[in-house]
Amino acid sequence: MPSVSTATLFFALLAVAAQLALATLVVAALAARSWPAAARRRAALAAAPDELLRLAFVVALVATLGSLYLSEVAGLVPCTLCWFQRAAMYPLAVVLGVAAFRRDLAVRPYAIALAGAGAAISTYHYLLERFPALDAGACDPDNPCTLTWVWRFHYLSIPLMAGTAFTLVAAVLLLAGPRPAEAEGGQPAARTAGPDRGLVRLATGALARPGAGPPLVRGAVAVVVLAALLAGVVGGRTGVVPRATAAADLPQNRPVQVGGEPLAVLEETGADQAVGRTAPELRGASFDGTPVTVTRDGTPKAVVFLAHWCPHCQEEVPVLVRWLGNGRLPPGVELYAVSTAVRPELAGYPPSAWLREAGWPAPVLADDPQGSAATAFGLSGFPFFVLLDGQGKVAARASGEQSPRDLDRLLARIAPEAR
Repeated sequence: MPSVSTATLFFALLAVAAQLALATLVVAALAARSWPAAARRRAALAAAPDELLRLAFVVALVATLGSLYLSEVAGLVPCTLCWFQRAAMYPLAVVLGVAAFRRDLAVRPYAIALAGAGAAISTYHYLLERFPALDAGACDPDNPCTLTWVWRFHYLSIPLMAGTAFTLVAAVLLLAGPRPAEAEGGQPAARTAGPDRGLVRLATGALARPGAGPPLVRGAVAVVVLAALLAGVVGGRTGVVPRATAAADLPQNRPVQVGGEPLAVLEETGADQAVGRTAPELRGASFDGTPVTVTRDGTPKAVVFLAHWCPHCQEEVPVLVRWLGNGRLPPGVELYAVSTAVRPELAGYPPSAWLREAGWPAPVLADDPQGSAATAFGLSGFPFFVLLDGQGKVAARASGEQSPRDLDRLLARIAPEAR
């Protein structure tokens, strides 16, 4: 399964392609009055209403599947305005799918109304992300609509991607003209299906090759495949951790003092035997020598152990940075990173430069060459999360990449207001 970073890049590339298609349609509409070639191209598109219906269905379907991936697989928590947009997009995909199968242009007013409402909500949501002061308090304060989970190409976020899909659906439906028979007053061509083949034709009819007109659906499928390949190539590079560009001008290991009994290694299955036990205390320093301590001082703490060469850590750190930037760390909880398992010969070295380039905002404790801090906390894989309550007792441990939703659930166990 592709990483969340690769998947969001794929969706962003599709959104850019959709925006280019919209720009092309607008330019063609404006140029049609004085440019015969543009007028002919526009007329050719309008003369293929069945193909335009299929294209609108493909756009709505991809947007629907994308939103389900982001929430159910990537763990990005939908806000109130996200649900409003889903309330427009999901029925749109179903209605357009049936209409494309039946070649029923009568769906246009209803589909355009849904797409227009969704585009308006998406626009407002995007403005809230950029200008949080516009929030009138309509959203859940625990999951505000001002959070930005995805930010691609310095302007693309989830609501803008959704708004692009809504707008493209409305544009292609507005472009569709009547069939020749209907324009002359004849009866619309209807597609019927016997009960024995109805389900099969319903599943495939919306994507079937039309008898005439430009190959819009085949072009859209080609764009989806190309975006997937490009996202896989670019995103796949994150699986090979690049060497940090900054010079290794700081010590990457520091002495660490461990106080208390070490925790057992986290097992893959079964209950975590360390939960409820008092965790060891750590006293050390960051790369630049700044003292960093993880002690039992009455404050709940989240500690994440990272290795610069680990591709899972490379994927997780940007998620954590965005998560922190969205203000998801509960008030009263402190977050620490522990850089451990340093290997100068491996990619991503030095970890000090890697974390600085990633924008890591929390204190970092540099482990010693023996990995004393990691061993004391029972590390079993990377990244490794340990949640401590105010008394320094283990509330939870987790190994591997954590989605924003997983992080919210983990941190809820030690948030002061949750107890």
